[in-house]
Amino acid sequence: MKKHRVTAVGVALFLAGGTSPGKIIEKVIARVNDEVITLTEIQREVENIRRELEAQYSGEALEREYSQRSKRALDNLIEEKLILQRAKELGLDANIDLQVSASIERVRKESGIADMETFERALQREGLTLDGYRDFLRRQIIKQNVVERFLYSRITILSEDVEKYYQEHLKEFTRPAELELSEIVLFTEGKDPDEVRRRAEEVQARAAAGEDFAQLARQVSEGPTAKDGGNIGTFKKGTMAPEVDAAAFLLKEGEVSSVIKTKFGFQIVRVSKKTDEQRIPLQEARPQIQNILYSQRVKPELDRMIKDLKENSFIRILDEEFAQKN
Repeated sequence: MKKHRVTAVGVALFLAGGTSPGKIIEKVIARVNDEVITLTEIQREVENIRRELEAQYSGEALEREYSQRSKRALDNLIEEKLILQRAKELGLDANIDLQVSASIERVRKESGIADMETFERALQREGLTLDGYRDFLRRQIIKQNVVERFLYSRITILSEDVEKYYQEHLKEFTRPAELELSEIVLFTEGKDPDEVRRRAEEVQARAAAGEDFAQLARQVSEGPTAKDGGNIGTFKKGTMAPEVDAAAFLLKEGEVSSVIKTKFGFQIVRVSKKTDEQRIPLQEARPQIQNILYSQRVKPELDRMIKDLKENSFIRILDEEFAQKN
């Protein structure tokens, strides 16, 4: 690989023409053929890495993943530059602005956002600008064009491959059971627990006998959902407190649970609607599985392509701190 490093710190790019000579506008970290990578680009890449990880992790796991991934920020940008340069040589960036605009419009509509002004405000809340988002999409689409043009053609996904993946990952293609629940809650804090339980059993008996559960919840429930007739929404199996989950999923639609002891007191739930666990048919899952298999198999091909591009490119890291990391 034609890769060179220098130990001079503070290499900078200067404004040209019409400005004061020597005015620094940006610190250059690396040169990739005839293009540069600036400190601002690296900082932006690190921010993108953080934003992406925050959607998947939290706490210590987030910091651990961020610590590892952020170290590759410069490498990511070098590899991206090489792919984008290759795409430009082959004309794969033609009409890209139309593709970007179409992609933005699709995202806007799928997000249920009425107009572009509202869309821009949504981006700003995420710390993004429309121009920055357009540039991000532009780069992603061009890279995808390269992958589809040169790598997908080398990969064959057979029906047998899809069926094998489906059978080995049935849990991924199973929609969990769901319940729409209402509740009546009685708290024990500062009260005699035995007395609260007796009251809860009386209320449960009235609900089980057919008394209107919503009306009963409004009258006796001490939880914040009382004003809504006890309605607490829809839950997938395994997402509630274990004691509530276990009791609720034994019920049929319209049935009322026995009194459930919780760490706050006692709870009674009623199943308003129940959807049983459902297996997604293979035919419906096929496009998703094909995309998964393509992604898995394209990775080594992409790595080989990037290795070849690096070996035939001039890459120079100009900052000592980053040179030591790479």
